Amino acid sequence: MSRSRGWLAATLLLLAFPLADFIRLPAGEWFRRPETPFDRTNADLHAQWALLLAARDHLPRDASFTVRAPSPDQEMSLFMLSLGLLGWEHARPTSYWGASLPEEGGRTRFVLSLGPPLADERGLRLRQRLATGCVYEREGIGQ
Repeated sequence: MSRSRGWLAATLLLLAFPLADFIRLPAGEWFRRPETPFDRTNADLHAQWALLLAARDHLPRDASFTVRAPSPDQEMSLFMLSLGLLGWEHARPTSYWGASLPEEGGRTRFVLSLGPPLADERGLRLRQRLATGCVYEREGIGQ
């Protein structure tokens, strides 16, 4: 009998941890479907994923793009996420692991910017303002 009580206790303990997270959410959030894989776990990555999903609707299918973010770490993770969500063959980094590559990113037609609008917008036309960033188009660049 003690062995079955041990299994019951272990099962209840394993259920308690997810239940504690569930109860911590506001009641309206309990059954809301997550928008990104990072909902409720990492607000920064959630914002990056949401930007890329929203930007897809504002980019032509085979357009080249780069990404910009407030910090090098954010820019690197945003770039890596963009490779999977928007296509490897058209992505060009503006920086890579903290190393600046302005000439590489400067050859792209579109710039996806995380956060508030870019302060330095020379040669860029704001195409769309999104909830977590902006989509810019470079003047005079084709694909």
